[in-house]
Amino acid sequence: MNSIFLGIISGIIFGLLSVLLMLPMKFEDKRIAIIGSFINRFTIGFLLSVTVLPMYGWTGDL
Repeated sequence: MNSIFLGIISGIIFGLLSVLLMLPMKFEDKRIAIIGSFINRFTIGFLLSVTVLPMYGWTGDL
């Protein structure tokens, strides 16, 4: 599976989970809070799937 496609899927799942957890909460501007939460969690899920960190020394053998 392509890492970008996997990043989009995991970002959507992570973002929707965050939105579902925020629905029963009360905010002054609930729409903006939910959109901000979704974008934040989508970005985290996307970057975790797409980012490749180099492994040096003994860490590459794990």
